[in-house]
Amino acid sequence: MTGSASTGASAAVSETSAPVSAGTSEAAAVTVLRLRVVVLRGRAGVFAVNMLSGMLQSFT
Repeated sequence: MTGSASTGASAAVSETSAPVSAGTSEAAAVTVLRLRVVVLRGRAGVFAVNMLSGMLQSFT
């Protein structure tokens, strides 16, 4: 889980450091980065919910 998150973060950093030629491509890059952040947060949330439900099941 942490592996996919770290690779996504490094890819986002490399994309933002690349020079941008036009304003439209810059807006597209920002949109892609926002989507990537949402996806990474969603994966982390699913992972946390699965972990919590597993802990609750082990207690009951």
